[in-house]
Amino acid sequence: MQNDPAPQPNSTTRHLSVRLDDAGINKVLDRLDAREECASREALGADERFPYRLKGLMVNLIQPGGTGQSFLVPTRNISRSGFSFLHSGYVHIGTKFTARLITAHDTWQTVSGYVARCAHVEKRFHEIGVCFDRPIDVGVFAPEAVKRRVLMADDETGFQRLITILLGQLNAETVAVGSGQAAVEQVLGDKFDLVLLDLDMPEKDGFETVKELRSKGYCGQVVALTACTGADERERSLAAGFDGFYEKPISKKVLSDLLAGLTQAPLFSSLAGEPGMDELICQFIEALPPRCREIEEATVQKDLEALQRLARGLKGEAGSYGFEPITEAAEKVEESIQSKIDASDLEKQIKGLVQLCNSAQAPIPASVGDGA
Repeated sequence: MQNDPAPQPNSTTRHLSVRLDDAGINKVLDRLDAREECASREALGADERFPYRLKGLMVNLIQPGGTGQSFLVPTRNISRSGFSFLHSGYVHIGTKFTARLITAHDTWQTVSGYVARCAHVEKRFHEIGVCFDRPIDVGVFAPEAVKRRVLMADDETGFQRLITILLGQLNAETVAVGSGQAAVEQVLGDKFDLVLLDLDMPEKDGFETVKELRSKGYCGQVVALTACTGADERERSLAAGFDGFYEKPISKKVLSDLLAGLTQAPLFSSLAGEPGMDELICQFIEALPPRCREIEEATVQKDLEALQRLARGLKGEAGSYGFEPITEAAEKVEESIQSKIDASDLEKQIKGLVQLCNSAQAPIPASVGDGA
C-alpha cells in the first residue's frame, strides 16, 4: 500500500498510449459505455463495474522474458476484480501487467495481474480488459461503489419516496421515517452515514430532534431540509447542531454532493504487512467502535476524567498498531482537557478523533498494495 501523492507523468520513461485530445477520448469511452458489450463484462468478471475515468494512468505491460514498457493510458471503468483502458495497439491475452491505480483521494496503490481481453474499438485503438491477481477494495478508487445508508425523516410520504428513489440512483440505501422521535430511535439503534431531517414535523420537529441526538452523543452527519427560506432559519439550524442546511426542493445533484462529502480518506496502519501484524491490526480496528461510543458518552456527560482516561488509552495504543494520526489526535484531546480549553473547541477535537477512528481500514494484501 502506498499513500504518497499520485505520480506525475514523465515523458522520458512513459509513453502516451492514445494520441487524442480529451474530447476525442471521451467520445470513444462514451460509445463503449453505450454499447455495454457482453464481452467487456466477461473481461472484468461478474463483479459490478463503476466509472473510473482517468486521462493518464501508468500501466506497465510485461512481455515474455520479463521486459516491460510503461504507458499512460485513459481508463474506462473498474471493479473489484479488474479494470479497462484504451491502448493504441494489440496486447496478447495473458500479458502480465502492473499499474498504479489512483485513489479517490489522489494517492495510489500498485496492483498486478494479467490481460484478459483485447478488443478492437476503432482506428488503431483497442480496449484492454485486465484482471487483478487479487481483489481490491473498489470503493477506495470509485466513490460510487460505496453503498451509503441514509436516514430520512419527513412526514410527507411523497417526499420520502422521491428522496428514496434519487438516493437509490446514487447507490444509497434509505430508511424513511415520519417523525422526529422515530428518527432518534433509528439513528441511536443503527448505523447511518447521513441523516436528513425535515425541520417542520409534528410533535418533535427537526430542531428538537437534532438537539436530542447531539445531547446523546451522536457525532454523525445531520442535515436540515426545509421549505422555509432565509438566513435566520439557516443560522438557527446550524446553532441547533445541524451540519448543513438545504432548501426544498432538493435536487439529485445536491444529494450526490452530500454523499461525496462523506468520503473520507482511508487510514491504513504504517505497520501493515509486517510479520504477524495484520491480524493484530484488525483486532485493534474491531475494538474501535465501542471505544468511540464511550468517548461520545463521556462527552455528553461532560465527564472530563473519563474523557482524559479514554484519550490517553488511545494515544498509547493507536501508534503501537501503526495509526500515528489517531495517537496525535488523542494526545491533543488529552492536552486540551488538561489546559481547560473551551468546551466547543474540545468537542470539535473529539469529533475529529472519532472520525479518524472510523476511517481506520484493515490491511490490504501485500501483493496488491505494495507501492514500488
